[in-house]
Amino acid sequence: MEAEKVRIMEKKRLADEKAARKVVAAQKKLAEMAKQAAKDAAAALRDAQAARLLVAAVPCDAHQEQEKTQPSAQGPKSTPRAKFSSKQVKKLEEAFHESSCLDAARRANLAATLNVTEKRCTNWFNNPRAKMRKNAQ
Repeated sequence: MEAEKVRIMEKKRLADEKAARKVVAAQKKLAEMAKQAAKDAAAALRDAQAARLLVAAVPCDAHQEQEKTQPSAQGPKSTPRAKFSSKQVKKLEEAFHESSCLDAARRANLAATLNVTEKRCTNWFNNPRAKMRKNAQ
């Protein structure tokens, strides 16, 4: 009877050791997987940053005529101001003298003609209107 208990206890100890080895192996595998995932994430981040730099380095056809000036005194986070070319300014001024307000169709047409965004046309029109209001006071 005593030998039977010893045999059962030995069997149990061996089963526990086997289970413990399985747990350790699973933990190692999980750690390796986490390490590989971290490497993959770092590589993906580097690729994304490289792609962003590459896109930033390639000039857009729509903005080839625009000159970039020095960044403003606000710090390195501010984007440099893009100037309009003299031809673009002339067209904008002609359009402003026709009408000081842009409707959607004129804005889209003017932006396409000048190869700039509609937002830039809208912003340009805001400045002369502000000057007119200031001078009227």
